[in-house]
Amino acid sequence: MVVYSRFKKIGFVLGIVSFPMSLNAATSLKKALSSTYQTSNSLAAAKHEKLAAEGLNIRNLGEFLPSVRFDATKSFSDDKSYVQGVTQTSNSSREAFVLSQNLFNGGRSLATIKINNAKVAAKYAEYIEVEQKTLSDGIKAYLDVWTKQANLRVSEKAERVYKETLDITREKEKFGVASQADVERATAEYQRINSQLAASRAELAGALAAYLNTVGIPVDQLEDPVMLINMPASEEEVLKIAMTNNPTLVKQDRNVDDAMGQDLLSKANFLPTVAVEASVGRTRVINKSLDERLSNPKSFNRGLTATLSVPIFQKGAEYAALKEASNSLAATQKRLRGIQQDIVQGCQSIWAGWQSSIEQVNNNAARVKSAEFLKESVRHEYNFGLKTLFDVYQAEKDLLDAEYALIEAKRLEFSNAYHIINLMGNLTARNLKLEEDTLTASSDESSPQTPQSSNTNS
Repeated sequence: MVVYSRFKKIGFVLGIVSFPMSLNAATSLKKALSSTYQTSNSLAAAKHEKLAAEGLNIRNLGEFLPSVRFDATKSFSDDKSYVQGVTQTSNSSREAFVLSQNLFNGGRSLATIKINNAKVAAKYAEYIEVEQKTLSDGIKAYLDVWTKQANLRVSEKAERVYKETLDITREKEKFGVASQADVERATAEYQRINSQLAASRAELAGALAAYLNTVGIPVDQLEDPVMLINMPASEEEVLKIAMTNNPTLVKQDRNVDDAMGQDLLSKANFLPTVAVEASVGRTRVINKSLDERLSNPKSFNRGLTATLSVPIFQKGAEYAALKEASNSLAATQKRLRGIQQDIVQGCQSIWAGWQSSIEQVNNNAARVKSAEFLKESVRHEYNFGLKTLFDVYQAEKDLLDAEYALIEAKRLEFSNAYHIINLMGNLTARNLKLEEDTLTASSDESSPQTPQSSNTNS
């Protein structure tokens, strides 16, 4: 992988267009994403769901362990003999410890373990999926505010320039160099740029509200965005990593494992089972008749029982379950192939978009430089009466359009770059090296690494 170093040049983000920053400390992208990570309710919920799913690992241990129980029974009877005319009461009790162990259950234990492991891995992949979406939302909110702030600074600069042009035109009118029509044109252009400035402020206010909702902290000024992770060297590298690390693909791959386990479980219902049960306990019987003759036998017993169970006819329920599991497996495999195709197409599309946005940034940076030089030349010639007011405003408009286009191209460049990282499955707090308290709050240190896709050829 290579470092996309031009992202790290703070002053390059707007090419040669520079704007004054607020005296207050500006918020960096890393700080904004750290706050997004810590305050996201959806991410916190996904974390708890992942921890809950890890309980299935404990169930796996029980699939091969015996079960032990304690049984206690007590019975009472009152019998009367008509032959002898004797009434006899009988009380009996039995206490026993019973140990049960499956020797062979048709592969149900192995199928259940496969299903549980798949569910845990799928839930972890889902957590990474939510984490990536959370950080993507934070990046989008950051870029939206940064873009609106940059546009506002361009509009504020344009307002000052248009006001200066209006003042010059009014002075020229006093000396008969400019006409009343020129003054009216300059006034109209100044009012138009003021309206545009008001619109820019309104757009920024909306973006700031969305930013606060997503990131969780208010903001005054934002630093120029930077790449917090190295960019891949080629489209092939993106695709290679995405096909094993993309969380959506990994989750579906684990769903295939789950479906395979369900299919094995349904087939196990047609196989015999063998189980043994051992018990040790005592039995006590108290017999009492009216003539007070007592007979109270006590016995200690132990036993071992082996049971073979062979399914013969189960009213068609097991066949229905087998058909359902088989079709569910086929469906999940189809979805997996569909996701793989989407990733291939998305990789090609987003890589081409990123390359295009880089070219747009370079072209618009050159366009701004050229428009800036042309504007200064036209204004200089206008002051000596060699250019008309129309020429001045056309040059100003060209520069303004070029600056806006450069800002938008830069936003697209960062947006596409982080989209590539997201597609690769690398847009996580740990990979972005967010603040240490953010990583402490996450469960990455105690969790396994991101599950890798294994059914890529399913």
